Amino acid sequence: QPTVVEKGSTKLELNKGNYHPYDRVEMIITSPEGNVDIFRSDVIFISTKRQSSAVGITSYKLVETGVNTSIFTGYIDLQGNSGKDGGVGPKDGTMKIDVGDSLIISYAAVTATIPIEYHVGKIFWDKGRYVAGEKAKLHLIDPDIGKDADISELAHVQLLIGNAKVQADLKENDVNSGVFEGEILFVDISKPA
Repeated sequence: QPTVVEKGSTKLELNKGNYHPYDRVEMIITSPEGNVDIFRSDVIFISTKRQSSAVGITSYKLVETGVNTSIFTGYIDLQGNSGKDGGVGPKDGTMKIDVGDSLIISYAAVTATIPIEYHVGKIFWDKGRYVAGEKAKLHLIDPDIGKDADISELAHVQLLIGNAKVQADLKENDVNSGVFEGEILFVDISKPA
């Protein structure tokens, strides 16, 4: 669920209600007061910080989506506890943050506080039974696995089938979706080839 905070004519929208430490925080701010030049796209500046240390990026630029729209956008990539704070905006921001902390984003009189947490992953097959020679589809939903919001990534899973361990690589079905899929061919190893 997205986060939406409104005060007066200003609205702050974030793409999620909580984030993991390697997520992308996409921001949309609607601010008629930020639209000062009706003949060109304007910029506004937001503040981002960690709740634990009150440190972050003090002046991060968001850019109006067009002339006279009053809608400003940008994003920041979270980098876990080994990351760094930096960027000027609207698409180069990075922040160090870890599980258990919260991200605070402020613009004018609008502030959103969003928790940083891990999500419980789900893994499942596309059906309950398979026969030898059949390809099975394996699905994994876990938004925490992705560490790069610009590419479809791979998730490596290890399966125990009978007494055999099988490695499967599942590919993210879309950039930054957290949904991974792959196929596994079941063969009958009891019969000689």
